[in-house]
Amino acid sequence: MEKFHSDPTKVILLGFSQGAIMSFAIALTKPEKVKGIVALSGRILPEFDKLLSSRIERDMPKVFIGHGKYDGILPVQHARESLQKLKQIGIEPTYQ
Repeated sequence: MEKFHSDPTKVILLGFSQGAIMSFAIALTKPEKVKGIVALSGRILPEFDKLLSSRIERDMPKVFIGHGKYDGILPVQHARESLQKLKQIGIEPTYQ
């Protein structure tokens, strides 16, 4: 952010698979750094579950979750679980 003089109100991270996992991690640990994330074929790791309960008061980035039904590496169930985790704390991601 400092190197490129990025404005966090304009930064949107897009990640596929491991990149989506990393995007979720940034959104949960440093939500003030990004406007939104696009998480494709990823998931929220269980290690971040404890952070979810403390984030409801904070402004979270906008979240788009996209996942194919037939992903052989990360099953679509992971995306569905991430969607539910976020909804439980009051975040309404777009899900496809």
